[in-house]
Amino acid sequence: MKITEIMNRNVLTVCQDQPVSQAVHLMEKHKVGGLVVLAPDGTLAGIVTSRDLRGVPASRPISEIMSRNLTVIDPTTSLWEAMDIMNQAGVERLPVVAAKKLIGIVTKIDLLTTIARHTDSLTGLYTAAYLRDTAERLLQTAPEICVIFFDIDDFGLINKLLGHSQGDQCLRLVANLLCCQSRPGQDFPCRYGGDEFAVVSTRPLEDAVIWARRLTEEAEKNCKSVSLSLSAGIAGGRRRSFRPGTNPADVAESLINLASLASTRAKLKRSGVEVASGEPPLPN
Repeated sequence: MKITEIMNRNVLTVCQDQPVSQAVHLMEKHKVGGLVVLAPDGTLAGIVTSRDLRGVPASRPISEIMSRNLTVIDPTTSLWEAMDIMNQAGVERLPVVAAKKLIGIVTKIDLLTTIARHTDSLTGLYTAAYLRDTAERLLQTAPEICVIFFDIDDFGLINKLLGHSQGDQCLRLVANLLCCQSRPGQDFPCRYGGDEFAVVSTRPLEDAVIWARRLTEEAEKNCKSVSLSLSAGIAGGRRRSFRPGTNPADVAESLINLASLASTRAKLKRSGVEVASGEPPLPN
């Protein structure tokens, strides 16, 4: 999901040569907390917020108090990437720029509201949209990515024999394990759907296999109230380069599909972890 789907295209702007009083008037009239500032030639010059205006004489030029260290994003930026950029920069709004022209703006509230709709209420993990987006982004920057699919074995029986509250507890346990065992910036977990979880990771393939096997073992040890086991499937590995013309979305979808099929194979074989066909064999 790209930022263009939620950004505000009707951006309120003010010229840097105008007085502070004009910025105050626009903010009060439109009930906004910030304005994009343009240079006389129409190019992006900075941003001014209500905080910048506090106690400043009304006749003072906006150019003297605006922030010039502007953090901007392009239209292809994803929701989660935009949130990371916003947090790192310590800002509340990001102008969206294409071909050096301002085409929109997104606020932190916009991002938080939309991201909340892509967050699983039971486990607190992001949904499959996050997995796809992250995989696409990493495919263009990381030398190696893996998609790891985790599937709870016989989850339907847990719900039928012990009740859905017990099933929900199992789902929360797996989600908690994924969060605790994931390394920030390296492993990106989500609840894919139902009793399926998935992680996109920049771990080397062999390390990902070892990590997945350890996590399946931890799941069995940590669940005291029910016999819980996981099956995992892994697809991915090192690429020499990203071939020109290759669509990252298609590659990401292929890896997700291969990992899902591998987890199904692991479940049928009761082998714990399986690597997708065509990948190197599992280490001993």
